[in-house]
Amino acid sequence: MLWQMLRIEHLKLYRRRALWIEVALVAGLIAVVFGIILIALQFEQVPAAERQMVADLLAWPNGVRISILLASHQMLGGLLMIVLVGMVVAQEYTWQTFTLAVRAGVPRSVVLISKFVTVLGPALLITATAMLAGAIMSGIVTLNAGGGLDIGGLPVGELLRDILRVAYALLPYIALTFLVAVWTRSLAASLGLVAGYLFLVEGIVPQLLIMFGGFAAQIGMHMPGQLASALINANGPFAVMEAGPSPQASPFPAAAPEVAVVGIALYTVIFLVLAVLRFRDQDLTA
Repeated sequence: MLWQMLRIEHLKLYRRRALWIEVALVAGLIAVVFGIILIALQFEQVPAAERQMVADLLAWPNGVRISILLASHQMLGGLLMIVLVGMVVAQEYTWQTFTLAVRAGVPRSVVLISKFVTVLGPALLITATAMLAGAIMSGIVTLNAGGGLDIGGLPVGELLRDILRVAYALLPYIALTFLVAVWTRSLAASLGLVAGYLFLVEGIVPQLLIMFGGFAAQIGMHMPGQLASALINANGPFAVMEAGPSPQASPFPAAAPEVAVVGIALYTVIFLVLAVLRFRDQDLTA
């Protein structure tokens, strides 16, 4: 029954126009950002040293990795996944499709878990789209700077690892949006609450807690956003500039990559379990 529900949810999700609009938005934004920078580099007022530094930053493979970073939890990817998940879950209450599945004899836990598993696909899709769009635009920057495109030298393995890291780091926010959407049945509430938490709470509170030191610092280091950042930067800064100045280490301590992986999984499972428990006792007709 779970497999059948996964097929149904898959068809429903990938027929949604909103998903493909988000994919197009990611590709379009990367194209616009790279295009604006590329045009700016043509002006003679920009010092030659700065033009060269920016060109090196956006050239292969650094430009591709930076594009993947744009799909991360505190960038465009986090916001897009919050919107998509909130829409996918909240609209089910309005359309009464949850009620139809339950009346057809599908266990409530299966209904919700199948939907959660299905929404994980777009996280990879959005991140992969960022990589592909970045590869194209980074290639244009490289050619414009007079360089050649060494496709064989592109670190495909590292790029795939970056995609998996960024997509995995989105999991707690996907699960949290899922939980809020189930509890509130509202797209506006899920978008507002989770986006507010991601960009306001996660952007300020962890640094404040870490500054206090001790147990407070441990709490700050192990909040979802800090764990996500620790995973993404597991092997040093995510977008290393080979020809640019050496990036400085963050003044804030970070959890070990292994701890980040486990912590992200725990947050995801906790949020999902809470959503399932709420859904099992929920009046779907209200």
